[in-house]
Amino acid sequence: MGKGALFEAVTVRNAGKLIFLGGVGPEDENSAEGGVLRHRGDFGAQCRYAWDKIKRLLAKHGATVENIDKIVTYMTDVRDFPEAGKCQTEAFAGAIQPAGTVVVVTALVWPGMLIEVDVTASTPK
Repeated sequence: MGKGALFEAVTVRNAGKLIFLGGVGPEDENSAEGGVLRHRGDFGAQCRYAWDKIKRLLAKHGATVENIDKIVTYMTDVRDFPEAGKCQTEAFAGAIQPAGTVVVVTALVWPGMLIEVDVTASTPK
């Protein structure tokens, strides 16, 4: 168990499939070009859009947020940390949240990108 809002350890037993989602953020999935972002300047909307994409990607692999074992959240402004926590908590909709790390960086790959999330999930055998 973790302290407060952060969980430091999750044990995975009998994993059948491992799912790694790297760098999910506010990039527009329907754009033919890279770097087209949704919700420029709105951290909360970028976060909600990223989590919506994460849920859809997991579903394509037979998983849900309940299968997530580890999250690494990259963000460009530590002042957005409370909103990131609120957004993630909403995405989990009451499910137990996994181990996680938040890293504040000076910039992400696309100008205007405020958040990016890496997810590791597993499904049972």
